[in-house]
Amino acid sequence: MLPIDSLAFFKRSLTLTAAILFAFPVNISWAASSDDIASEVLSTLDEKADPCNDFYRYACGGWTNSYTLPADEADATKGFTAARSDIQGKLLILLQDANTHPQGNPDRLQMGNYFASCMDQTGAEQEGINALKPYLQAIDKITDADGFLRMAGQLNTLGAAKLFSFSVAPDGFFGSNRNTLYLDASEEGLSDGDIFLKNDKFSKELRKFRQNHVKTVLVQLGEAPVDAQRHAISILQIETTLARYGSTWGKSTGLARVHNPVYLSRIDSSMNWNAFFTGLGSNSIQDVIIDPGFLRELGKTLKRQSVANLKAYLRWGLINVFQSHLPENFRSPGGSRNYFGLQDKPRWKTCVDDTSAQLGEMVGKALVESEQTDRIIPLATNLVSQVESGFSGLVDETGWLDEPSRTNAKAKVSAITAQLGYPKNWADYSSLTLSSGHYLENVILAKQFAFRHLLERYGAPIDRNAWEPLEEPQVVNAYYYVLKNQFTILAGIMRQPFLSLDYPLAMNYGGLGSVIAHETIHGFDSNGRHFLANGNYGQLLSTTSNKLYDERAQCLVKQYSSYPSVNGKKINGKTTLRENTADSDGLRLAYRAFEMAAKSQSGQSLPVGSLTPEQLFFVSFAQHFCSVGQAKWQQYLYSRSWYRYPPYSYRVNGPVSNSPEFAQAFQCRAGTKMNPAKKCQIW
Repeated sequence: MLPIDSLAFFKRSLTLTAAILFAFPVNISWAASSDDIASEVLSTLDEKADPCNDFYRYACGGWTNSYTLPADEADATKGFTAARSDIQGKLLILLQDANTHPQGNPDRLQMGNYFASCMDQTGAEQEGINALKPYLQAIDKITDADGFLRMAGQLNTLGAAKLFSFSVAPDGFFGSNRNTLYLDASEEGLSDGDIFLKNDKFSKELRKFRQNHVKTVLVQLGEAPVDAQRHAISILQIETTLARYGSTWGKSTGLARVHNPVYLSRIDSSMNWNAFFTGLGSNSIQDVIIDPGFLRELGKTLKRQSVANLKAYLRWGLINVFQSHLPENFRSPGGSRNYFGLQDKPRWKTCVDDTSAQLGEMVGKALVESEQTDRIIPLATNLVSQVESGFSGLVDETGWLDEPSRTNAKAKVSAITAQLGYPKNWADYSSLTLSSGHYLENVILAKQFAFRHLLERYGAPIDRNAWEPLEEPQVVNAYYYVLKNQFTILAGIMRQPFLSLDYPLAMNYGGLGSVIAHETIHGFDSNGRHFLANGNYGQLLSTTSNKLYDERAQCLVKQYSSYPSVNGKKINGKTTLRENTADSDGLRLAYRAFEMAAKSQSGQSLPVGSLTPEQLFFVSFAQHFCSVGQAKWQQYLYSRSWYRYPPYSYRVNGPVSNSPEFAQAFQCRAGTKMNPAKKCQIW
């Protein structure tokens, strides 16, 4: 059994936001003058705190003490929130201008129309769910299981991932050079599989909350309350099976079982699954990769349901997927914001976020052109070069590697490719026509376009230079994709406070440099080590080196398992291992790259108070993770079995306590909390 749970973990990102989470734009700003840069850094500090006792408190205490969380936000993280706020404000101006001045540009016309239709809240309320009625009527006509599966397939073309979620990705397990179709248990609208599988306080409350919400929606669609209650129970049964096999929170079946090529002609016969693919409208699909165990269990669950129950599942699923785009009476009864007591966001924020999400590359292209992102690419490229060079040096110095493992690791480092900023070949949206009215129709058209665009890659040769379908460059994030041995740094994060032409080296390397290093380490974490330089599955390390790797990884597991979480329990060091590895070893790698750059680029030193460049590097790293959050939300999030990240304070204190360079920079005495005798590192 291979130690990767599912397709969801082929990509590892710097941040993970659960589907239940929300956008967090706030008015945090900065300026590029040296005085303002220094002021921003210093005002965030709590200089009364001892950096050797609690570095997170020292680096972030000034901000966490003074920041007031708005009533429409669950939490805020300083660096990421600031970048998102910057982007959201710029997109508002771009979309408003595109609506009033399309300038004969087809993309500007489509963006402007979509945004205008969203902003027309009165029109959207009057439109109601009319655009969904043809699909609801088709559901009403279903008479058997085959009809149910065909309709489930058709709804997937709308982005309503019922039963299965789709991913078109390189077939990295069977030596193929083509993209194939991965099917996983649908998580669309589930938000949190623990709701269905656990019996803790939050799970039980949210399960009841959701069941009542399902009943309310079905009643709004015309069902009698007694029927709606019965159907809500059956829907819960189906969703429980899906949750049990979900890629984020489901069974850890291992790649050897999850990723099995299945020819449609030989697919599990408990249900006529071919009917589902007929509903997709694609005759080109011949094989898929899916967990056979999931397929069998889903078939058993569906066969136990009456046709009426199956139809109710599709009705609910259709409304649930489009709920945020529907009139108020469909949005208000049971959204997660209600459970956590969050106010609605202003309409303009909702519409900026939605336009950005539905028209990802189109909006991203407009942003990077307006910002002239090209100007910052050379600086980011230089950071990548220094980080990769630094890691090659670390591999040379890693004593526990035997020579065959060292050779493989260095080959993989050399083969890593980086996607920076935005795609070089943008998606062609010419087949998509949107109007300035009829918001819900626009949403449906955008989702259908996205699905077609995704499916076009099925069976095509692998292009390791191609970006993911309809990538959103404006998102503030980065990720490593193990099947391509490639990391992507989106344009959204290539800005202050992570990167700036006006920053000193220490801030750029503590900022985006640590992001790049984090993603690089994911290629060599406890899962990445099972994939080769070309992205195919294979043993990068020898049996002996793998054993020594595990011993070092266990040090990190024990370290983080000793830290308290916000819910009164301890952090799960095993669940968070991959991210802790990327944080801890990534910080070490970023600092090494900073030292190399500092030697070759003298004179780039901006005074920031009394901080030395070495101290400023660590402060810059830490201040991106300064975080505040609503207590109920924090307790909920860190109680989830599937959440792969420790609290932000330990994303700072954990890595720096493993860094001898940090202890030297701040002159921490041996035995202090941030300079313990035992330090953990793998690479």
